[in-house]
Amino acid sequence: MKRILVMLCAVVLALNATAQSGCLNSQDANGDGLIGVDDLMDLLSHWGDTDFDFDGVYDSVDLCTDEEACNYVLKPTEPCEYLDALGVCGGGCPLDLDGDGVCDEVLGSCEGLESVTFDGYAYDLVAIGDQCWFAENLNYNPLNSNWEDVSYTEARTYALPESFANGTPQGARYNFIAVEQLELCPVGWHVPSSEDIDVFENFLEITFPGGDEGLTIRNDSAWTIGTNESGFNAFPMPDYGPQAYWWTTFSMGYPDAEGFYQSEPYTDFARYVQFERDLRFGVRCLKD
Repeated sequence: MKRILVMLCAVVLALNATAQSGCLNSQDANGDGLIGVDDLMDLLSHWGDTDFDFDGVYDSVDLCTDEEACNYVLKPTEPCEYLDALGVCGGGCPLDLDGDGVCDEVLGSCEGLESVTFDGYAYDLVAIGDQCWFAENLNYNPLNSNWEDVSYTEARTYALPESFANGTPQGARYNFIAVEQLELCPVGWHVPSSEDIDVFENFLEITFPGGDEGLTIRNDSAWTIGTNESGFNAFPMPDYGPQAYWWTTFSMGYPDAEGFYQSEPYTDFARYVQFERDLRFGVRCLKD
């Protein structure tokens, strides 16, 4: 250590001696006209470390190098912190939209809503990660809808009237034509895209690891095994056996489309991109 200090001192003296000459010296890294500690740190950075904020502390051990941080100092003693919505350095307030100086209540992805009424029926909602879902299948019956431009014959291709039971957890069934051509969900909501399901599946895998993510979306009494830890509250379809299917909006082109599903005895989260589009599946709505 003593030998290193001697060498550093020698370097500094040599640099200072050079600075006293009238020649422009390339060792003046910060351009202040002097050869000092900052320049020495820059020189030493060529051997494996940096000091980009020129505070005399290597960036590898510097606790805060962002000058935009509200607690930034030349020799920081704590990690970087930033102003929150109320202007408090390192504070925890994320929102003050009305600017009243009072932190807005964080209501989650469903923004405090517990249900949404659509076509005379109130759907329960559930926040799952950063997404807000209907906590039950869509019950919207095309035969009783206000789709005035859809004929009775066409409507029969969208949903099976005999499977429609308003208020039941199984809901109505829709083929992929309905997903493609009709606005099935209320304003501000949509049938999930494949990317939406990526987010959904990733959240389940991170939050409920172990390969049994499918169990966390099943109603805890309607299946042989299910925990409903996510709150998605999936019920099996009566005429499909212990299985449930839902459409996404993704299509690989006729005649196939993507859906996600649950099927006993399997316990993982499952999806498939080659379901025939005339199959009748459930639909879940997702908040925009």
